[in-house]
Amino acid sequence: MARRDGTLGYYVAFIALVAGLGIAASLVYLLVVRPVTESAGVEVSEPVADDCPVGERAPVCYRFEVTNTGDEAGAFNCQALPPADSLAVFQNGEPRSALVLAPGQTDSVLVKVTPLETDTVRAPSLVCDPPAA
Repeated sequence: MARRDGTLGYYVAFIALVAGLGIAASLVYLLVVRPVTESAGVEVSEPVADDCPVGERAPVCYRFEVTNTGDEAGAFNCQALPPADSLAVFQNGEPRSALVLAPGQTDSVLVKVTPLETDTVRAPSLVCDPPAA
């Protein structure tokens, strides 16, 4: 009997099968051992009393440093929370503001505080929510 060697079609099919198995194994590996990425996160410093810019009409201002601690850029919604019997707003006059920060970027945020019923001024709080995933 004569021995018949594989045809070209046999070799093409075999190479396609091996390549497909390699791709499938790579995809399974990436699904199981993929690196965990952290979306944008935020860190807010403690308030530091600061001079208010001229014309701001607020007795005291506080500066916060807001840092994007994640590995993605993010738009953060920040809210100035006043102490009791006070008003706390950003320079635009609103209690809420949005910040867009690149990964690792820090931005300085100024909050104006005006007491409503007393002469005592206490530091506000600043809360910044990370963007929704």
